[in-house]
Amino acid sequence: MLQILYIGLGGFVGAVSRFLVSRYLSNLLPSFPLGTLVVNIAGSFVLGFIVYSAALGKNISSDVRDFITIGVLGDLQQCQHLRMSHLDFLSLTKSCCLF
Repeated sequence: MLQILYIGLGGFVGAVSRFLVSRYLSNLLPSFPLGTLVVNIAGSFVLGFIVYSAALGKNISSDVRDFITIGVLGDLQQCQHLRMSHLDFLSLTKSCCLF
């Protein structure tokens, strides 16, 4: 039961982080989903680091691993958000091409 709480808290952290990073970076470059790109790349590096550490025999508790990988990174790297960003980008580029 405690594991579910860790995953839920990690999901909260990941979702809020994605929202804040995407909102901040969309102000810098509004015509491209830069926030989605940045959080997906950062999440991939963190997940790669955790998998590499585990492969080298580093002792990572299952609660911490689940909090980070399933909770935080799971929500941080949502595919649904990536698809929505692509749809927004495509609709913006189509409207730009009309003018």
